[in-house]
Formats: sequence, structure tokens, C-alpha cells
Amino acid sequence: MARPLTCECGTCRKCKRRVYMVEWYRRPGNAEKVRTRARTYRDAHLEEVRAMDRARGYRIYDLLKVEARKTVHRAIQQGDLTREACETCGAEPAHAHHDDYEKPLDVRWLCAACHGIEHRVIA
Repeated sequence: MARPLTCECGTCRKCKRRVYMVEWYRRPGNAEKVRTRARTYRDAHLEEVRAMDRARGYRIYDLLKVEARKTVHRAIQQGDLTREACETCGAEPAHAHHDDYEKPLDVRWLCAACHGIEHRVIA
């Protein structure tokens, strides 16, 4: 999950670093290097990583999120739920945003930009 941006000026050192890193990950092979290093670390420290995941409730939250997505997708396919325009700006297509994963069919429709803003506000 991405951290909320603390600055969006585009000229300060922090913003320039963020732009540089985004470009760095887009270069061939760099993203794979990071993924390989992360996998290697996780394999070497598996019990520590699992303990941290359990401590922050990662698995429970993640399972609820996955199930909520599946439920919404299934409801759209069956015609029980219809995709609407963004409730903030009216743009289409819109994503389903869950305020509570315990209620998978209680969604708000937000475009990609508004969805990102909503997650930055919550976090």
C-alpha cells in the first residue's frame, strides 16, 4: 500500500526523488531485482515476517478485501449490482470503494483519481 504524499510541489528534493524512483522502477530489470531481493529476504526470515504480519492483522484484513472484491465482481456479473459513474466528479469508469470490507456490497463508486485521493485521506 502506498504512503500518502506529503508534498506535491514537483520542485523540492523529496518530489524529485519520487519522480526519479518511479522512472527507476520502469527501467528493464530493476523492478525484478527488488522483487528478487524481497523474496530472498522473506525466505531467509520467514518466521519473523510472519510474526510481523500476524501482529498487524495483515492476513485477516487481506482476506476480507479479496472476498469483498470477489463478491462485488460476482454481483456485477449477475446483474445484482451496476457500475455507476464517480460519485465525486462524475467520471467513468469508476472503481468500487469499500468503506467497510465487512459489508462487501456496500460500495461507493469512485474514478481512479478520486479513489486514490480517498485512500490518501483515510491513511
